[in-house]
Amino acid sequence: MVNPYKLDMYLATQTADLFAELQAVVCADIDFTSCLPEQVRQKLYLGQICGIDFANSRADDYRYLATFSLADQAVPPGYYRSVLVTPAKGGLASLDAFSPEKHLVAINEAGSFSGAITFSRRMFGSGKHMFPRYQITGSHIASLGCIARADAMLASIDCLSFQMALHETPEVEQQIRVLGYTDPFPGLPFVTSAQMPEEICELMTGRLVRFIKGDRAKLWADRLGVVGITCLSADTYQQMRSV
Repeated sequence: MVNPYKLDMYLATQTADLFAELQAVVCADIDFTSCLPEQVRQKLYLGQICGIDFANSRADDYRYLATFSLADQAVPPGYYRSVLVTPAKGGLASLDAFSPEKHLVAINEAGSFSGAITFSRRMFGSGKHMFPRYQITGSHIASLGCIARADAMLASIDCLSFQMALHETPEVEQQIRVLGYTDPFPGLPFVTSAQMPEEICELMTGRLVRFIKGDRAKLWADRLGVVGITCLSADTYQQMRSV
């Protein structure tokens, strides 16, 4: 059976309890089995997916619920960006010093919006331009490790993953240097099945928006750099398709 909960985009040892509580609170006392038809394209109760995947999805895939807001005051509520990092020792002096033919970059996944597409857009002016020398690492955390070890010269790290890494292994901050940032785009959306009834979607969105308050606020800020959850227009994500 497919797991109808997909909250693994920022799941790690240090965030497992945060997402477990979020799921429990947002989905409390909702009988999802009676809400959805037996045969639906996406049998998803609550999930968080890549923004570009949401932008490219079919109308009968998902319904948008809400999005994280970050402590980073340089991005609008509901948006995120990536941090461009180089090794602290022997790294680039600036982004202008980057030579595509000479310097190896670390990329979490081919096609990653935050780790490859906006990275390429920042360096070349187009998200469709591929780096000539790159290493696929498998995750943002692994890409950051490559930079810390000076195994690569430049990487683009999703800012939430960056905060997670610094919280888990603070010594990494001394091994890397921040050179800049990508442009901000809508953050990873919380979604549910496209067939979920409107009243249930409204209930879940309301619970998400109210969730990061009081005692929870410091935990989310420390571990993920998140200060709240907001509701954007689902159409906001369409801008990601043209990057």
